[in-house]
Amino acid sequence: GISAIETLLINQSIDTNLTQSVRWRAYRRVIQHSVGWFENDLSGRIANRVIQTPKSTTGLIIMALTGVTQGLVFALGGLVVLSQLNIYMSFPLLIWLLLYAPLHAGRLKGSNPAVWPSPVQNQRPRVRSSTD
Repeated sequence: GISAIETLLINQSIDTNLTQSVRWRAYRRVIQHSVGWFENDLSGRIANRVIQTPKSTTGLIIMALTGVTQGLVFALGGLVVLSQLNIYMSFPLLIWLLLYAPLHAGRLKGSNPAVWPSPVQNQRPRVRSSTD
């Protein structure tokens, strides 16, 4: 049930739409640069980043969604099993979930992508020919 919904959500909406959206955003970002910006970088490396970034971003989103889905299924399954054994056994898990969820959400809300470390870039100088 939940696995089928997750698979449909990933394959039909996130994978296809997010990949194209990120690819077009990266392309628009590249074409906004001046010609001088391209002198310090090889064109194949720029094109490779435009092509590879969407798959990496989509993979990250899918892994996050899968992790959240598995956590919810595990927590809800635990609540169901414990409450069927004895309703009082589910109270510690319920209390933990009610305390953990806001704490985790607050940690994610406070993270600022602008201060995340930038990806490692190849810093080789551009090779110039004798005609430059």
